[in-house]
Amino acid sequence: MKHVMIDIEAMDNKPTAAIASIAAAIFDPVSGAVSASMYRRVAIESSEAFGGTLGAETIKWWFKQSGEARAEVLKEDAVALPSALSDLNLFILEYCDMDSVKVWARGTDYDMPIIYNALRAVDLGPVWNFWNVRDVRTVEEVALTVCGYASNRLVDNEKHNAAADVWNQIAQLSDNLKNLAAKGATGAEL
Repeated sequence: MKHVMIDIEAMDNKPTAAIASIAAAIFDPVSGAVSASMYRRVAIESSEAFGGTLGAETIKWWFKQSGEARAEVLKEDAVALPSALSDLNLFILEYCDMDSVKVWARGTDYDMPIIYNALRAVDLGPVWNFWNVRDVRTVEEVALTVCGYASNRLVDNEKHNAAADVWNQIAQLSDNLKNLAAKGATGAEL
């Protein structure tokens, strides 16, 4: 069994959002060690051609972000949406057992619904089982409740970059699991 953390940047806050980038990393949730990672910039025009939406509020939000964050989603080396999603599936299959891989994201209502919608749009399916999707925020809330605090450690200070977010989410999840274990609150296999 392996664990993979996924994060995206997108151009809307709806499940139909056009994806601008996808990042993923294979990791150990307790130690936080990362054994492999991938990052793809996605051509926004390609996401839009497959039904991805651009939300006015999200576009305004992007205009307020740093020049580096804006430039990252507009770089010329972006790939087509089908290629990026296929690369994500192949990356997971290369390192994980698809029957037991645990897929993590920060929250249940943004990254994964957008990814599922995009996969359907390009006639692909996920290579993981939907019941193996996990939420970083739930562990964070449990740590806050049980330990009185939750990790907000950053290993990469770049904001609104899917790759940086993946690394930060792994670090925070690992910290929170260690804190829970120290309190005797965990013991079940992840």
